[in-house]
Amino acid sequence: MKEVDKVIHAERAISGGGKWTYDALLVELPHGAIFEHEDVAYLFTTAGYLQWSFEGYGAQRSMDAATLVKVLTPRSIVRAFDAGLVPIVHQSANR
Repeated sequence: MKEVDKVIHAERAISGGGKWTYDALLVELPHGAIFEHEDVAYLFTTAGYLQWSFEGYGAQRSMDAATLVKVLTPRSIVRAFDAGLVPIVHQSANR
């Protein structure tokens, strides 16, 4: 697990503070990815795009699949979701 943690940390944290992100089209993302659009964070689930908050996930929102977003989930985790890893999400995301 230390090797996995090392990879994920390198993909997530910027030395001195901050977080690495990258741009992608929604159509390119698998379920489980978290992204930011118009300064709001969302989780992509089978129920759609759910707005994130400290209280849980909000109502489903529709977005065009060609929308360019800022991906917050590290690339290796996104690849794992693409390969079939099913994320465990907060109960408020299960609709």
